[in-house]
Amino acid sequence: MEQVPVGHYVEPGRYYGSSTASRIHELIGGRGIMRHTVVPGDTLAGFGEANVAILHPRPEYLSPEGDAPEGLNNGSVVLRIAYRGQSILLTGDIEHETDSAILSWNARVQSTLLKAAHHGSRRCIPRGRSTADGRNIVRGGEQV
Repeated sequence: MEQVPVGHYVEPGRYYGSSTASRIHELIGGRGIMRHTVVPGDTLAGFGEANVAILHPRPEYLSPEGDAPEGLNNGSVVLRIAYRGQSILLTGDIEHETDSAILSWNARVQSTLLKAAHHGSRRCIPRGRSTADGRNIVRGGEQV
């Protein structure tokens, strides 16, 4: 946000008690960036033919006033972007504790491409669970 123009910021409405979060909120306010609080089931408009659906976080993974009950990473926004027969699932930093919440979306979670969660660590959604052919993308484009 300091070096790249940003028009919209999407967040789950949870508490962030860090200097990084404070700086992000300062930039949002100072640069006139639109801030949106989203919940599962929301869709984002204004992306032409693309369908952008919010799948996570569910309320039990958030706390508006203190530490997240299942850890900060598990309150990450997860969204699926579908465009002209292709789709990508962007999973933020969620870890394995969210598997059942994510997989409860059934067919809506199926995607052409999965951005592996939590920096591609072993704590992310297991390989092949969300893509038809098992492709995932992690650190710097390295495929696992």
